[in-house]
Amino acid sequence: MDMKEELKMDAEAYFNIGYEKYENNDFDGAIENYSKAIEINPEYAKAYIGRRSVRLRNGDFKGSSEDHAHAKKIYRKIIEMNPDDAEAYCNLGNLSNYQLAMENYNKSLKINPYFAAAYLSRGERIFYNGDKVGAMADFQKTIEIEPDNHSAYYWRGQAKASLKDFSGAIDDYSKAIEKCACYHYYLSRGCAKKDMNDDEGAIQDYLKMIDIYPDDFIPYLHLADIYCKRKEYSKAVEYLDKVIKIVFDEGDFSTDEFLMQHYSEEDWNELVKYKTNKINT
Repeated sequence: MDMKEELKMDAEAYFNIGYEKYENNDFDGAIENYSKAIEINPEYAKAYIGRRSVRLRNGDFKGSSEDHAHAKKIYRKIIEMNPDDAEAYCNLGNLSNYQLAMENYNKSLKINPYFAAAYLSRGERIFYNGDKVGAMADFQKTIEIEPDNHSAYYWRGQAKASLKDFSGAIDDYSKAIEKCACYHYYLSRGCAKKDMNDDEGAIQDYLKMIDIYPDDFIPYLHLADIYCKRKEYSKAVEYLDKVIKIVFDEGDFSTDEFLMQHYSEEDWNELVKYKTNKINT
């Protein structure tokens, strides 16, 4: 094994660790490992892409933009050296505006009509551009090529949910979870169950999210909504208190204007009453 190949393997190992940490919401750990991969191999574009995503999530727009530019430069260089690299076209598409992305995905699929990643990426961009039916066709094609691709089931579920096919969406989210128990898969399935008035099913999915990552306020907020809808105000207050604890570290939910706008006046008054009673007991 030559030195370049050894460096590539080391960088890939750090990248994989970074990706695993990202999936488990350890964003600082993800950035650390993506940066280590880049340190070992400055031409490892996937590490720039991974770090870009985390930086963007963390609000580091300058760092995210720099990683974006580095990755694009690397993929363009790869394509110059090998115009038949389907993966490079696909990845360049992921970094481009919609029109250029479509051109690059189509070039990728012209080179390799069975390249599942290109169908999946193209489907995601089509989805965000508003064509849910067209996106679903690409997700379906991805599944035909790679039946164990959990991301494709998740995205097909997203397309179905956006078309109000909540039952079909739940089936796809469940298939995705069978293959990879990702945090956001449970979130989407919980929301679809909530839309179908399956409160108990939704509660179980939100509780599973908390088991995986207890420091995200989103599942607590959804649980508060369900219990408020059921007029179980004491339980709703318990979860709203946790939302405030996570977001602000301390404080009182009853003074938060965002939360106040989220509920009807009747429900809000009941929540505040239960909160006051809780303080006074």
